[in-house]
Amino acid sequence: MDDMKNTLIIEAEEYEKLSKIEVKRQNYEEAISLLLQAKAKYEEAGLTGQVSILIKKIANLKNLISISPIKAVISSEDKIKLEINHKENLEERGIEALEKAYESASNGELEKAIEIYNEAYIVYKKLNFDYECKQILWQINEIKEHQKWNKAGKVNIKNLPLKDIISLSQAEKRRSKIQEKLAAPKEKVISKPEKEISPISISEKTTGPKKPKLLQQIQELEKKEQLRKEKEEEIRKEVHDIRLQKIKAKQEKLLAIQQQQKAEEELINQANSYLDQANRHIKEKKYDKAKELYTQSIKIFTTLGWNDQLRTLNQELRNIELYKKEDVRKEYLTQQRKIQSEQKFQKRVSTVINEKERFLEKKGTGETVLPPEIKLKLEKARFTKEKAEKEEKIANLGRALARYKYVLELYESIPPEYLDISEEITFIKQKISEIKEKM
Repeated sequence: MDDMKNTLIIEAEEYEKLSKIEVKRQNYEEAISLLLQAKAKYEEAGLTGQVSILIKKIANLKNLISISPIKAVISSEDKIKLEINHKENLEERGIEALEKAYESASNGELEKAIEIYNEAYIVYKKLNFDYECKQILWQINEIKEHQKWNKAGKVNIKNLPLKDIISLSQAEKRRSKIQEKLAAPKEKVISKPEKEISPISISEKTTGPKKPKLLQQIQELEKKEQLRKEKEEEIRKEVHDIRLQKIKAKQEKLLAIQQQQKAEEELINQANSYLDQANRHIKEKKYDKAKELYTQSIKIFTTLGWNDQLRTLNQELRNIELYKKEDVRKEYLTQQRKIQSEQKFQKRVSTVINEKERFLEKKGTGETVLPPEIKLKLEKARFTKEKAEKEEKIANLGRALARYKYVLELYESIPPEYLDISEEITFIKQKISEIKEKM
């Protein structure tokens, strides 16, 4: 699809170039006709902006036609110049049409080739070039015949017979000139006034000199014919080489465009990969790594010139910094709440222990304030809880969860008649739920 579009653009540009030539020659109507053909190509390629530009150009040329003064009297010399210019322009159009038709037929675009060959036929018909017209009609008939057999599945597109009509036309023109030059001396001899010929002169002409001169003329004609054939072959080779160079240039241009598109796609995929990784790091609260990946993605989109995408990415980069500050603030508040909760718990434990001790003293039992195993469990719970909090800070959630579960197990093993720690048990259960949600 891209190859077809590029071909249409190239054809439209060629029509524009020919139009500029006609404008310089003040052939405004011909220039408008060429611009209309270019406009049709751009419309087929989908370039609406270029179509609008051509519409304006066509309107300007129509204004020039309406305001240009009409020459009342044209000299015979001016008429000859106009006719020559018009003829040259038609020949250029005819050659260009034949080249495009030949290329389309070579590429298998037979309907398009027939259409362009018909355009070329109209041009050469205006020039009264019978030889070229016959060659074009022959080529059209061959293509149509080939299409008929191709539908029946009896031929291959590579077997299509194609003529290089441009080279043949040039060769025919050279042949005609040679014939004219050879015919010119005979006419001069005929036009000379007749003289009395003596019997002696007649015998001389008939016996000796006549045969060598005729043989010499035949030899010269053979040499000229050989030179003509060699020149034709040379021209045919040059035309073939030029055509191959044009095809190669188009292929190289298309290859360069494809390589550029491939490189851009790879860069876009790399940038999107960076963004995906950055978003995962944001969820994991690894903000510095996310910022680094966003920066790499921004560099790639800057290279591509995607300005709209750059504005969005720069805004998101600023948001990451805000996310980081907000998490730091939340973490600080959480730690403060933990500290306050711990202090409150420790104060409550101390109060309960003191009350228990006073109660036992009053009773005079002489028992220990708390059994040693309970004190040991409380000490282990406190120590394990501190380690769990450290693991949570460094995002080692698996180890933190295991330690909190062990603290809960120790608290739940303490009989409530010795120490009421239901509030601390509730707090530890809440921490375990929070960590599970993060994992």
